[in-house]
Amino acid sequence: MNHLNSSADLTRRAFLGRSAGGIGSVALASLLNDKLRAGQGSLPNFHHAPKAKRVIFLFMAGGPSHIDLFDPKPKLNELDGKEIPKELLKNHQQFALIRGTPNLKGSPYTFRQHGESGTIISELMPHLSKVADELTVIRSMHTDTNVHDPGVNFMNCGTLLGDRPTLGSWMSYGLGSVNDDLPAYTVLTSGVSDGQPLLQSFWGNGFLESRHAGVP
Repeated sequence: MNHLNSSADLTRRAFLGRSAGGIGSVALASLLNDKLRAGQGSLPNFHHAPKAKRVIFLFMAGGPSHIDLFDPKPKLNELDGKEIPKELLKNHQQFALIRGTPNLKGSPYTFRQHGESGTIISELMPHLSKVADELTVIRSMHTDTNVHDPGVNFMNCGTLLGDRPTLGSWMSYGLGSVNDDLPAYTVLTSGVSDGQPLLQSFWGNGFLESRHAGVP
């Protein structure tokens, strides 16, 4: 038997049948490879049993100031109505949309401690104050700008220019999605009807792959 000429007896029907079987084998191998690759990324042993499976991050641009909600400034109230001291202007000689040196404005609201933890919350949040012991208030964060939009960018992606991956993008990059057909990072917006392109930096993927960008 001459094996070099054995293909001459192969009919078109047989060729298509064998080709379909080969393609199916390749597809099956690809699916199994995805499962195996997912299984290799086992989580490390935590020192406690994790409970959180999802993250809901509420970033409310335009909301009340932190100095009116969770961050009382006694010194600011003391200087209410007075011109900003020069020693506070070393790194900020100019203010956006404000001419000259503005006067300081303290918070007009009352603060007091709540819960066993003694978390300080203003009178504007009477209902939230009832669950003060379930909250963690962080007052150590700051930016290097006094301009609103760059500060918002810094909050969401760690840079004033807004050109790096946002918090949700890093979560998507590190944890992925439990469903290959659904995005790992979704975004719900409110009050955005004109499609302002600058807002994309608030949930952008930066230098990561586009699949890690937030999906509105």
